[in-house]
Order: sequence, then structure tokens, then C-alpha cells
Amino acid sequence: MALPANIPTLQALASGNYTRVDNVFISEHLLMTVIQCTTEPERRPVKTDHLPIVLTLDLNIEQADESPRRNFRTVDWAKFRKTLGDRLDTLPSPRELQTKEALYAALENLNRAIDETVQDHVPMTTPCPHSKRWFNTELRDLRKTMKRAARKSFRFRAVPDHAIHVQFKEIRKQY
Repeated sequence: MALPANIPTLQALASGNYTRVDNVFISEHLLMTVIQCTTEPERRPVKTDHLPIVLTLDLNIEQADESPRRNFRTVDWAKFRKTLGDRLDTLPSPRELQTKEALYAALENLNRAIDETVQDHVPMTTPCPHSKRWFNTELRDLRKTMKRAARKSFRFRAVPDHAIHVQFKEIRKQY
């Protein structure tokens, strides 16, 4: 129980007596986070008999460390393909592989060519912990276009047959 003993939670309207009819139950795991649990009679609304119960918890949330990662959105894919093609051309030509060792060697060569190309052409980025990874430049531009059309549509709100209203609805659907 989070509310300590002998703290009243109700004042009877007829007699004015204080009693404890309300309890605050909490799990054992959360019990460790309780900072304070008490009543605040001075915050009691008018014409009520129950006293407000205030529960203060220490809920520190640890933020995950954002390690630097590759930003594939900013890659010049034409240069990337050319470099990867050049690296793949230096590998032995395709042939039927007879042993496990030959397969693993071919996979190692392929992975090395891809990894080196990624290291050369894909920049590193450290994202903000509050950033929305799904929000990209294409969505930003669509949002900007939609907002512009919305303002124009609002300007012509007195003209219901104006073409901007249909145009705004189409842009909004696209966004």
C-alpha cells in the first residue's frame, strides 16, 4: 500500500469526522519509485467528502545512447554504383564453386567490396534522440506545399467553387 497508515481520505459531510475509506494499492516493483503519497485537504473541491490523494513517483527514464550510423538518404547513388561496379570487376569472374571454402572466399570478397564502397560513399550521422527517422526531405517538401495551398484555400473561403479548394484537397491526400 502506497498511502501510509492513519492518513484520512474522507471527511463525512454530516458529522465532520475524518475516516479512511480509500486505499492506494501499488505493485511491489513501483513501490520502490514512490517519493510521496499523501492527501491534500486544501485542494478538495467544493461539496465533496473525499480528500484528493497525491502520489509522486520517481520515473526516471534512461535514454538510449544514439551511436553514429550510416546515413543512406544522402548517398549519391550513381557514384556508389560506379565504385561498387569497379570493385566487383576486380573480383574473380563468376564460376561454379565446388567447395565450402571457395564459397566462403567468394562471399568474403563480395562483402569486402560492398563494405568498402559503403565506407567511401555513405556519410556517418549522429541522430538527435528526438528526431523522427521516418520524416524525410520529400515529406518536408510535401508538407510545405500543402501548407501553402491551405493558406491560399483559406483566403478564398468565401468562394466555394474556386479551383484552389479542389487542388488543396488533392495535395492534402498526397501528403
